[in-house]
Amino acid sequence: MLGGRPSSHKEVKEYYVEVVSLDDYCKDIKVDAIKIDVEGGELSVLKGAINTIIRDKPFIMFECS
Repeated sequence: MLGGRPSSHKEVKEYYVEVVSLDDYCKDIKVDAIKIDVEGGELSVLKGAINTIIRDKPFIMFECS
């Protein structure tokens, strides 16, 4: 959890997850659209998808504020 623990939670658990770029994940897949909802990590997602974006020119939807 980023930014600390909410007061309603008694315990914080750590989880390790594998991370893979969109370029690696979609290397053999035609991508028509990308929806990004990563709470501030949009630039990292786009950097990891640059080859896919150049190759397939997908519709990209994300929120920024």
